[in-house]
Amino acid sequence: MNGWVGKILKVNLTDGMITEELTIPKYERFIGGAGIGFKAIWDEVPPEADAFDPENRIVFATGPLVGTEVPGATRTIITSKSPQVYEDGAPDRSLTTCGAMGGLFGPELKFAGYDAVVINGRSERPVYLWIHDGHAEIKDASGLWGLDAYETPKRIRVELQDGYVQVAAIGQAGENLVRIACIVSRGRGDHAAAQGGFGAVMGSKKLKAIAVRGTQGMAAIKVAEPSKLKETVKEALYLLTPLFCNPNSMFWNPGVDPNAASHFGHWQRSDIGKYMSPELKVHNVGRTGDCPLACEDQYDVPGIGMGAVMCSKYSAGLLGIGSIDGFRAKDLGDRYGINLIELHLMIPLLRKLYKEKILTEEKTGIPFSADPGEPFVRALFEKIAFRKGFGDVLAEGVVRAAQKLGVYDVLLKQELAQYLPIPAEFLAFWCSYGGHGFCGESDPRNWIAPGIFNAVYHREPPLTSYFILMYFSSLPFEMQQAISAKVYGTEDAVQPKGKPKYCEAEARAAAIEAQDMCIVNALTLCAWSWPMYVSPYKERTPAYYGDISLPSKLYSAATGIDTTEFEMRAAGERIHNMMRAVTVREMGTRNMRNAHDVLPDHFFENPSPSSGAPPVDRNKFDSLMSMYYKLKGWDKDGLPTRSKLESLDMKDIADGLNSGGLLGKATV
Repeated sequence: MNGWVGKILKVNLTDGMITEELTIPKYERFIGGAGIGFKAIWDEVPPEADAFDPENRIVFATGPLVGTEVPGATRTIITSKSPQVYEDGAPDRSLTTCGAMGGLFGPELKFAGYDAVVINGRSERPVYLWIHDGHAEIKDASGLWGLDAYETPKRIRVELQDGYVQVAAIGQAGENLVRIACIVSRGRGDHAAAQGGFGAVMGSKKLKAIAVRGTQGMAAIKVAEPSKLKETVKEALYLLTPLFCNPNSMFWNPGVDPNAASHFGHWQRSDIGKYMSPELKVHNVGRTGDCPLACEDQYDVPGIGMGAVMCSKYSAGLLGIGSIDGFRAKDLGDRYGINLIELHLMIPLLRKLYKEKILTEEKTGIPFSADPGEPFVRALFEKIAFRKGFGDVLAEGVVRAAQKLGVYDVLLKQELAQYLPIPAEFLAFWCSYGGHGFCGESDPRNWIAPGIFNAVYHREPPLTSYFILMYFSSLPFEMQQAISAKVYGTEDAVQPKGKPKYCEAEARAAAIEAQDMCIVNALTLCAWSWPMYVSPYKERTPAYYGDISLPSKLYSAATGIDTTEFEMRAAGERIHNMMRAVTVREMGTRNMRNAHDVLPDHFFENPSPSSGAPPVDRNKFDSLMSMYYKLKGWDKDGLPTRSKLESLDMKDIADGLNSGGLLGKATV
């Protein structure tokens, strides 16, 4: 077996049974990561099951490049029915989504002998799963229950007498079934699978943690063509850049070694620094695995301790929580296991309701007058994590909390940007409520193609490569057009900010984005750097172009399965249709177009607060969705057709949808 280590661990927490199954051939069509996760959910979880039912599975899956020297190949994709996802078209249904965490957990899982772990059932007492060198056992966690997600791995390593054990754990939020609870893994940084509420799924199963250790290290993973892989990795390292950074980018600082300092919204390296206190001094910069990009900033803060901040954990700055209090918010969120991204939306909503006297300090027990200081942060996080008082409402997540408070229309119809102390130019990757139960990231009023993807996806999509190209790269528009021609097949796929064309090329870009994101989440590569649409080099043709063929080359060298760029994108299309089939079956409706594939009203009714771009034209967007469905091979209601699925070697999935009356009608 090359690339994959060849086995998937199956654990039933109800009866304690532990079994194994072969990764190949069953999952070869779906590669790994999210592909394995959604296929396992399709095969094993009844569509009517609730996220907290024992029948639900939670899948931790890696890809065939994880644990090799491929840069950024360290992610673990977690797939499960989600307690966070919400659809107006199926409000009582639990729907499947996936999330990701970086760090050392994924590589260590493969070193321990497994490509993935599929867990079902519910233990009668708290337990943790111990996986080591091809063996697994369920161990008592009664002494760990009640501990936070930082202390838990410390205790486990002491118990196992091995400081190299990697641990994915939940905090008190997960134990108390907080719908926005995350899974935390400390190892080369503080990593979390934030979106999806998967910490609560673990809590419902009384699963406190998963500990993994493989003493063989990288020797446990064999690759088919080591020399070819090495040469392709060299090419990738040459082109590698985070968030498509190049000398035109907002985060690019001349004279600063890009591999010696963070590019990810560093508080002291970008203009957002004016909202953060100089009290916070970087102790060190770090990286994960064989990736040279120093994407984490490590802080040692008196009275709090050591911690790493990266990517969205800089959200404290967006919420106006600066200085030591900002780091404390991050620290408390990680310890309790609370999804910090959800607070992007929750805190602005709470500020609005407090200002309008809908909420008061007396009613909630939250000292809003101390916002954004320590008393406010501590009270808010503690109440959510332990479901204390008003925190029991907030623990349901923003959408369900808004419904309980009678203010759901505020999320659907209003902008909350005024409740963030950040200038408009920093709101390009924040846009109030984004739909599906999540805070919005990419505003469709600025660029319409990610809006199509957002409407169809099973959660809020992470920042798409399209958005990163158009925003973070900061390339002149004509250069973006040239790269668009290479990536999407036409210059017309991209548009100036706030000036959508509502044309088929934009729909095609959204369809290709879906393929590329599925490839990244199946190979389990870092989504901040892959796929490589952009490089730092002007001398490339076209200027600053990266190389979108690299994933197929790396996959071919690692697995020995010769795969072209076209075939790799076909695999991405297969995985996306697998995701769609799961969503359709769980929604239980033929009317996906109106029940699921929608955006909140505020995108159609208000201009963008970040750019002043006009509202999305509802009729033109509807026409654009029709173009997208046609390109995808789905029917007019958004259902995959038999011909589409069978063209992707998915006859079994077509038969499954057909048996439930949910297969798309043949298109002419």
